[in-house]
Amino acid sequence: MEPAPPAPPQAPSIEAVQAAARAQALDATLEKPLDFEPPAACITRIVKSAVPDNIQVTKEAKAAFAKAAGIFIIYLTTCANDLCRDKKKQTVSAQDILAACGELDMPELKAELEEFLVVLRAHESGKRKAAQEPDEPAKRQAVEAPVEAEEEDSDDAPLESLVTVAAAE
Repeated sequence: MEPAPPAPPQAPSIEAVQAAARAQALDATLEKPLDFEPPAACITRIVKSAVPDNIQVTKEAKAAFAKAAGIFIIYLTTCANDLCRDKKKQTVSAQDILAACGELDMPELKAELEEFLVVLRAHESGKRKAAQEPDEPAKRQAVEAPVEAEEEDSDDAPLESLVTVAAAE
């Protein structure tokens, strides 16, 4: 007796393909936070501001700085998140980051961040005040501009009023 011919290979079912794709996506999602690195332009700007002008920094060194910065960000974020969970909070705030710096024995970083937050909050409140208090002379010009344009008999009057209003803004 002859052995039976081998059966033709069967194509995987749609369900099997979908399950494999889901597993692959899950693996990629779990690995993604570990691959975090700040943008190269930001790393270059930070490194250049930290070293003297006559010092050259290689691409490998910049890549190492980027990887180290990414690891530090994840480490600090994880610690702050753990502190939030202990307090049964779901949102990480600046105060949680400061507390994490204290928890990780980084008093110099904590002091610098506190100073930065004071300056940032002052700047933000100044921007809010400026947005709430509109410039009165500019408003008056914008309101008067269409009236001036209507008094003129020129064909360009509507364009001139737009230029005046745009300049006032």
